[in-house]
Amino acid sequence: MLDYWLFAGGLVTLIYGGDRLVASAARIAAARGLSPLAVGAVIVGLGTSAPELVTSLDAALLGLPGIALGNVIGSNIANILLILGLAATYRPLSIDPASAKRDIIYLLIATALVLWALHTSQIERWMGFGLVILLGVYIATLLRATDGATAEANIVAKDSRDTGIASETSRHDAIWAIVGISLLVGGAHYMVQGAIGIAEDFGISEATTGLILLALGTSLPELTVTLIALARNESELAIGNALGSTLFNLLGILGTTAMLVPLAVPAEILGVHVWVMTAAIVVLCIFLRTGWRLNRWEGLVLLGAYPTYLATAFR
Repeated sequence: MLDYWLFAGGLVTLIYGGDRLVASAARIAAARGLSPLAVGAVIVGLGTSAPELVTSLDAALLGLPGIALGNVIGSNIANILLILGLAATYRPLSIDPASAKRDIIYLLIATALVLWALHTSQIERWMGFGLVILLGVYIATLLRATDGATAEANIVAKDSRDTGIASETSRHDAIWAIVGISLLVGGAHYMVQGAIGIAEDFGISEATTGLILLALGTSLPELTVTLIALARNESELAIGNALGSTLFNLLGILGTTAMLVPLAVPAEILGVHVWVMTAAIVVLCIFLRTGWRLNRWEGLVLLGAYPTYLATAFR
């Protein structure tokens, strides 16, 4: 029973910490004069991917590479099939063609590199360094983009006003950012511990634990941002957050984790899961390229593929 409490408590703490980190970091970035595009894409994307980063790092340091890798792959599958599928089914989603072209190119390159690294049987430190470098190039490209893209910044700003803490000083925001990071670290640690115990009780492998339990849990911040975006009629943010989070997962999380701890790749990861992730990314890119929008029927295709994946991969 303790494992269930650890998992639930860690998950709640992790989500709250991520929320505080995103809100505080967004205000700090705005106060520093960063462009609205940088505030929205980089802060929201990094912030919602922070739970996956801390969880994968914690799992890798505990000697559980299957959980670390499974968390990233499972989160990406959930981001595209479940979250974007659900969002597009509810409301068609449009995206700026220039932004979509940039993100699609980086996403396909990142996917190809990760596929190659996974099939070397171990992701070495130098491979992780290369992935992080590519993430830096992507962020630099994003920061140079036009300041006219204000949708993502608007959703962050409106969210900050809704919380009633928009009047906090930069000092208070810095303190809350530190608190948020601390909650992320603590929440991820106990969530991993609880998930390991639950998995052992049911005889579930560590890779499956990462692919399902942790992946769904750490994808909740992305789901929250997407729901907020839909409620505020900010369809581009819904797509941008999912694309950005998927890129950060592939490049930042895998890269940073491998730089600290080389990751041996379990055979289970190389089976259906990595190819489902790859197929989901390719199909999403094709859908976005046709009309620069995600229609309801395309959302239904993505959403319907998720339970199909679960039913076939874990039967």
